[in-house]
Amino acid sequence: MSHGANYSGAQVRPPPPVVDPRTVADALVSLALRPRARIFIGSPARPAILAHALAPDLLARGMKWLTDRALQRAKPAERTDGNLFEASRGNAIDGGFRSSDARASAAMTIGMGAAAIGALALAGGWAIRQRDRT
Repeated sequence: MSHGANYSGAQVRPPPPVVDPRTVADALVSLALRPRARIFIGSPARPAILAHALAPDLLARGMKWLTDRALQRAKPAERTDGNLFEASRGNAIDGGFRSSDARASAAMTIGMGAAAIGALALAGGWAIRQRDRT
């Protein structure tokens, strides 16, 4: 993200937990060697897919809300084309977004899982109420 274009006017950061870029690169190479329709990368992928399958509108509204809040709280930044039209200077892989503390990563994964379970419980409760109304 540190090399990418940014037209938002705000300093953008990826939402945690951030997957190691080497893991993402390995997944892309594996897709090139053995194409398939989908691949799951990182610990939050499967709960997010399940949440989307059960409550796509709720998940979309939640993600929009989180994105809007992050942009409102972000520090201002210049609009930039990044490496969209020219190569990046340097060869850095990590953008400094990941925590080196394994405990923080584990806590974030647990938190994301708990949030996904909570969203699923809310969606299930809503679906049951809708069914009972009819």
